[in-house]
Amino acid sequence: MFEFDPKFGWGTVVQFVGFAVAILVMWYQLQKQREMQKENHLTQIRRDIYKEITDRMEHSSPSGISVTLDLLHGLLAKAREKKEQTGNYLPPPMRVETIANDFKRVQSRLFGVSGAVEKYEIVGENQPLFRRALVAKISEMSNAFMPILFVLPYVLLSNKGITDPDKLLVVADDELGEFKKKIEQFQNVASDVDGFLYDIQVEAQNILLGGLFERKLEVRRPLDPEAMVLTSQDIKQLAKIRAFVQKSEQAEGHNT
Repeated sequence: MFEFDPKFGWGTVVQFVGFAVAILVMWYQLQKQREMQKENHLTQIRRDIYKEITDRMEHSSPSGISVTLDLLHGLLAKAREKKEQTGNYLPPPMRVETIANDFKRVQSRLFGVSGAVEKYEIVGENQPLFRRALVAKISEMSNAFMPILFVLPYVLLSNKGITDPDKLLVVADDELGEFKKKIEQFQNVASDVDGFLYDIQVEAQNILLGGLFERKLEVRRPLDPEAMVLTSQDIKQLAKIRAFVQKSEQAEGHNT
């Protein structure tokens, strides 16, 4: 039969409760520590992903090429004017290879950005869509550059092309006008690419770093109401982007 132990008193009960509370406190602190370690680890992962994406964006802007082409157009006009005045033709101090290589470098960097976004598409629901939009715009930019690249060997000296300035094409006014249109077409697409790069950076900051800093960046507000913005915060923009991607990929499929 059960017999009451006179040694088991309130002091023992208090000790037992104190021991149980201490265990619960230790368990709670351990859980909190684990959660904190997990959150710190996730924060570091978010920072690393953001850094990798933005590092890829360095030197990927096509704006420098746009400036170069503008400068080239002006130098071609001045070279023609000087030839009319002096009879000697001094072409712009640029070479075909330099411009072509600059474009290839930017194009490669842009595809590097696309690859980084694809690598971490899981971080955002719309990241796959934004990556496809960027790839479509890069392809559009490449197509816009090709007519310019076709003209360059006739107006600039090159290592494997024309090496004698007297054999270069002296561009007439109407031809300069056509060349200007080609440059503007490229610049329009290049500007879109720059906008997309900015949008992807803002989206990445809001997704990966927004919680850390408890704020979000505003999305780009272009002056042109028809311009596309890669953002998850605007349903109309998302619909516009999907339509653009679908149309671009269908066209690309027909061309292949």
